Amino acid sequence: MTGETAATTYSIPESFDVALKLIRAALARSGLSVLGELDISARIQRSLGIGMAQCRVLYVYSKQSSLEAINVCPAVGIFLPLHLVVSARGEQTEIHLLASLPSNGCDPLASAVNGLQDEVSRAIEKIAMQRSYCQLTP
Repeated sequence: MTGETAATTYSIPESFDVALKLIRAALARSGLSVLGELDISARIQRSLGIGMAQCRVLYVYSKQSSLEAINVCPAVGIFLPLHLVVSARGEQTEIHLLASLPSNGCDPLASAVNGLQDEVSRAIEKIAMQRSYCQLTP
């Protein structure tokens, strides 16, 4: 195991519901689609009866980069749509994005996933520029 971080985390000083709206709007303005979502906290509450902070996984998709990758490398289905984890943390909300993939024999896959990660990062960073408050956490 390496010492590299597996994800990039952004913190937004807003409640979970407000941050989720900001994230969805920023993704849409950047031409990205949220194909679906999984409410992790509700699922755990329903299945196990355990309460936890709000947490959702958004399945983010970019038609152009995703279709190109699927045509070249079928393994892309493991990584796309991109999983963006949004979780409440006290009075703020955190957004977790998978770190870039190394290119290990399937360059089109890494290229497509990393390109989509870059698009998502730029969309999230636009929230910071609009609101002057998003910070990158290592």
